[in-house]
Amino acid sequence: MTPRNLTVWVAAYTGDAVALKTLSSHWFSNKMQLTAAEVTLIVGPDTVFTKLGTQIVNKIVATGELTANDVNNGNLSALQWAKGNLLNNPALAFNTTYTKNYTSMADIGMNFIAQPEITQSGCDAAFTYQQAVKLFNQNLDLTSNPDANGSLLAPGNYFNFQNLYETAKWSTIQGTFGLS
Repeated sequence: MTPRNLTVWVAAYTGDAVALKTLSSHWFSNKMQLTAAEVTLIVGPDTVFTKLGTQIVNKIVATGELTANDVNNGNLSALQWAKGNLLNNPALAFNTTYTKNYTSMADIGMNFIAQPEITQSGCDAAFTYQQAVKLFNQNLDLTSNPDANGSLLAPGNYFNFQNLYETAKWSTIQGTFGLS
């Protein structure tokens, strides 16, 4: 199983409908389709996969980054983007002898134009996963959403950010975008 394929299983464990559909329709390289009952036997309650998933959630909670209720696909992605420390954290491994650490989402076979984690893009701003979630979940159209004015990801603001960055106006960047 490749690391990228494993992400489908993790998403299925968290109840992601697209991942569950993908598992049921692409089992054994599209040679066999699973029924809903068969998918439940694989990722349902009291399965090995669910028990492993619960152990992983407990390990993530033990890091102090998220609560059990906050462990979901969006928050895990935001945490990896903001801190870059989920894929290479030995505390999350079951057995460090057989665990392969990855420094980036790009290392697991996913396609990105740029480094997917802000921590590895050359930007030394400190983000929390909560800030990342706010950035990811915004309507960035400045004309229809005045609240987007504070978002770093709105195109006009990103252009402004680049200009401020190139002229080393750090305090203006911090004040404008609420970065620390």
